[in-house]
Amino acid sequence: NVKIQFIYDGTVLYNTYYGYYFWMIDDIELIETPAHLLNIDDETFGGWWIGYQSTGDVGIDYTFNPLNQASANPYRFESVVTNNGAADQYNSTMHVDVETLGSSVYTGSSSPMTIYTNTNDTLVTTTNFTPISTGIHQIKFWASSDSFPTTDTIGRSTIVTDTIYGVDFDWDSDGSNAGSGYYLGRSCGGQVLGNAFDIYEDDEVTSISFHVNDQSVAGAELNVELYEIDATTVPYSPIYLGESDSYTLTQNDIDSWVTLKLNPIQVYTSTTYIAAVRGFANPVDTSLISSSSNDNTLSFVQDNGCDIGSGGFGYWYSISKALLIRLNLGYEVPLSIEDDIFDGRLSVHPNPSKGIFNIDLVDVKNGDYLISVSNILGEEVYTETRGVNTTTSTTINLSDLESGIYMLNIQNRDSSISKKLIIE
Repeated sequence: NVKIQFIYDGTVLYNTYYGYYFWMIDDIELIETPAHLLNIDDETFGGWWIGYQSTGDVGIDYTFNPLNQASANPYRFESVVTNNGAADQYNSTMHVDVETLGSSVYTGSSSPMTIYTNTNDTLVTTTNFTPISTGIHQIKFWASSDSFPTTDTIGRSTIVTDTIYGVDFDWDSDGSNAGSGYYLGRSCGGQVLGNAFDIYEDDEVTSISFHVNDQSVAGAELNVELYEIDATTVPYSPIYLGESDSYTLTQNDIDSWVTLKLNPIQVYTSTTYIAAVRGFANPVDTSLISSSSNDNTLSFVQDNGCDIGSGGFGYWYSISKALLIRLNLGYEVPLSIEDDIFDGRLSVHPNPSKGIFNIDLVDVKNGDYLISVSNILGEEVYTETRGVNTTTSTTINLSDLESGIYMLNIQNRDSSISKKLIIE
C-alpha cells in the first residue's frame, strides 16, 4: 500500500503568520519508471572532461579552430550518458558522426560499458578525429545499449579555419549570435576581459578580434593584450606578453567585430594563452564585449577598481560565459611563389565566410596586383587591380555568389599565388 499525503504548511516568521493562496490540487498521475531509458548530455568535442585529468590542457570546444592547431590536437569526443530507467543497461555506447559538405568524414564510438540504474558515466570515443581541410564540420552524438535502441541525437558544429581561433557561436561574424555584454570600461575602472586558448603547434599571434556589444558608446578607449597562463600558479596570475596600440571606438564599431593588430608574438606548444581586451576608466564612455553560451570554455575578467569580488585590485576571476574574443594566428606563407618575387605574407580571413573576405598582403614587392576569383568551372566571377606599396589590406564582397568553393588568385607581373575560398 502506498499513501501520498499533501499538507498545507503555513509559515510563522518573527511571530507573524503568513498564509498562502494557491491553486487546489486537481489531478495526480503516478507513472511507472520505464525499464530502459538512456539519456545523453554534456557533449563536448574538445576533450573538456578528460583534458585536466590526462592531457594537461583545458580541453576547450573551439568553434573556430585553425587547421594547424586541429591537426596537432585532434577532436576528442565525450558525453555524459545517464541511465534513468529501472533496469541496468548493458553495452551502453556513445556514437559520433562528423560530416562536412554533406559527407561523413568520421565515425567513432566509445567502449561499451554497463551503466547501472540511476547512475551515469562519461563516455569517450576510442579514436579521435583529425580534419584535413577547412570548412564547417557538423558533429552528431547519440547513445545506445543492448536494450535501448538510441537516444535523441545532439548536434554540434565547429569551423576549421586558416587562422582564426574562437569559442563563440557567431558563425557568420555578423553579431547575429552575440549575447549580453560584460563591462570593459566603467567609471570605476578599466576591466580586462579574455578567453583562454591552448596552443598545440608553435605559431605566432598577429591580432585579436572582439565583438563590441550594442550597449557600448562611441568614443570609448581600449586595446587588446596577450597573456600567458602559468599552470603552477593558483589563483590565476596571467603573465603579460604584449599589447596593441590604443583604439577609440567609432559609431561603426558598435554591434560589430573589430580587429586590432599586434606586433607578432610567438606562442608555444603545451601552453595556454589569454586573448584579452582592456578598457579604460571613463565617467561617460562605456564599452562592453558580447558573450556566448559555450559552456566548455575558460574566460576571465580582471578587476581593476570595480570591486566585483573579494580578490582585490588586479585579481583575475573566471566568468560563466564565453566571450566574443578571437585569437588570430600567423599568416600563411606563400609556398608557390619565389621568395625574391613575392617575399611577403598573405592572409585571407575569415575563411569560410558568407562571402566577405579580408585580404592582407604584408611586406610584398611594390607594384600593381591583379586580384581575381574563379568558380570551380574556371569562370572568372570577380576581378580588381590594386596598387600595393609594400603592405595593403582590402575586402572583397562575394556575397551575391552561391555557396561553394572558389579559387582566389593574386598576381603581379612576375608571379602569382592561388588560394581556396569557401562561401557558406
